[in-house]
Amino acid sequence: MTVVPDPAPAYPSSTTPLGRFALARSGDVDDARATVANAFCRHQLAPLERHERFEAQFNGVALGAVGVYYLDYGSAVRIDPKELDDFYLVQIPLSGQARILGRGWEVESSPAVASVLQPESPVSMRWLTGNRQLLVHIDSAALHDRLRRRLGRTPRHPIRFDPAMRLSGNTERAWVRLVRTLVECVDLLGVESENLAVAELGNTVMNQLLLSQANNYSAELHAPAAAAALPRPVRRAADILAARVGEQIAIPDIADEVGVSVRALQAGFRTHLGTTPSEYLRALRLRHAHADLTAADPLTDTVSDIAVRWGFTHLGRFAATYGAEYGESPAVTLRR
Repeated sequence: MTVVPDPAPAYPSSTTPLGRFALARSGDVDDARATVANAFCRHQLAPLERHERFEAQFNGVALGAVGVYYLDYGSAVRIDPKELDDFYLVQIPLSGQARILGRGWEVESSPAVASVLQPESPVSMRWLTGNRQLLVHIDSAALHDRLRRRLGRTPRHPIRFDPAMRLSGNTERAWVRLVRTLVECVDLLGVESENLAVAELGNTVMNQLLLSQANNYSAELHAPAAAAALPRPVRRAADILAARVGEQIAIPDIADEVGVSVRALQAGFRTHLGTTPSEYLRALRLRHAHADLTAADPLTDTVSDIAVRWGFTHLGRFAATYGAEYGESPAVTLRR
């Protein structure tokens, strides 16, 4: 196997990234599992070698839409997560190896190959002894909003990344270097709100992942047309709609706020986003309803409550629109 130079100076085994932000240090499997689950999602965790000492070390911080973490179990383990509901997780080994199995794919992960886990894509993992990882947690709604801004339109399908991030490429290595820079800044500066450098680096990590890792929008993102800026009124109106998605919104008021007529705003959205302001808002609300249904408890939440929360008062039309977009009924999503 070709040895790929590490994209940035590796943390030696004696150095623990994010050491100021310890979340767990435990020899108890159940305690470790509960703490990691609280940061990510429910999962099964089982040591693979009885003679090895299990000693989990878990550090990390959430920085808005992006979180950075360090995890080492101290021994070989099997990890079977619940499907990721609302986030992407990039796993970057600092040392050791891991095997990640998905539906129809497999990644042998090492310091030369990171892995990308994504919503609604079940996996099973084997982390071998000595596998120390940096983990990057990215909120899916925020990432899709970044994609929307770059494309200049609302994407119709979720982002699907290649699950293997091979660090032989310069762009992938540069992204991992950026992650390590973010981790080092957090270690040095902390996460107080006034540390704008940390917040900006977190946003950059999210933006650059879209451009660095192969995904189903890569061709469009790298096409020359994708770099063309939206007209300022259209961009501002789209941002206002996204920011006020949970509020009552009148399109004439938005047009007035951005300084154009309703007719001009409608024409701008059709020309540059391929939709109307009302349809754009409806798509945003449908995405939020999908996220809420995915995260809801079917014992206490109902489809109608969530639909009405996002402005869908006609449940039949909501179910039809939802089914056309997500390929299943809202009730099926809620029960899953």
